[in-house]
Amino acid sequence: MLIAAVVVVLLAAGGVLLAATGEPSSPMQAVSSRPRVVETPRPVADQKIDYRDPDAVCRAFAETVHTVDTTTDAGPTDAYRRAIAYLDETLTGAVADVSTHRPSPRWQRWTQHQVRTQVRLHPYAGDALGPDGDQETHRAVLVSASPVGRDGWRDTETHHTVYCTLRLVADGWRLSGYSIE
Repeated sequence: MLIAAVVVVLLAAGGVLLAATGEPSSPMQAVSSRPRVVETPRPVADQKIDYRDPDAVCRAFAETVHTVDTTTDAGPTDAYRRAIAYLDETLTGAVADVSTHRPSPRWQRWTQHQVRTQVRLHPYAGDALGPDGDQETHRAVLVSASPVGRDGWRDTETHHTVYCTLRLVADGWRLSGYSIE
């Protein structure tokens, strides 16, 4: 199943959000609004994750995209590239095709303090998610991310809900879509 279009929108922390829409979901600069299917080799699976468990795959994705280290990451898009192990082929191609954009003022401030985010996951207890089927399921997880500098500096903790749509593929569940609110 191909996603109609993938839009990459800058988040407040300078990260990216892929949304399965044809138009930017934010007035912020769209990095890419054209769907492209990219031949991308399947990355090595995360050996710590049981891909037969869609909850585990959604949690791993949510944690990975919120984990950044400004001493090793060139920009926030690096977290999304690390999360490719949890994506189906369509989203893998979209993420692999995203170029690193100019760092936001927030990212630049984080770099000055050598920030690493401390990420905590919490169970989702919100509204009902979409219906589950044999080949597709929906999950959500709450994320708290605390940017902490190696010099002791702290930025405001952020809280997000990550909604995952997962598709069953040959080797287990993979994200076929997601949103971060």
